[in-house]
Amino acid sequence: MTGYCGIYEPDSNKRRGNVTVSLNINYISRPKGARLRATAELIRAGRRLYFASARVTDDQDTLIATAEAVYAYIEKQPNTGSAVPS
Repeated sequence: MTGYCGIYEPDSNKRRGNVTVSLNINYISRPKGARLRATAELIRAGRRLYFASARVTDDQDTLIATAEAVYAYIEKQPNTGSAVPS
């Protein structure tokens, strides 16, 4: 979820990919409800890196987990139908 904070772009011609530089997840408690709610926030975005955080709560607003991540932007390669870059 944190990864999409910095790469969302409505124009499909401008979309970029990303790779994880670092990811830290803290599992704090067990959920007590039937639903979970996750929210993510873009902390800062530069030319090459972006920083994001996320929180997961249950339907009683109990904090279940937090995450902090750093991602690097990558340019998407044209789809050639091959999994191996040429």
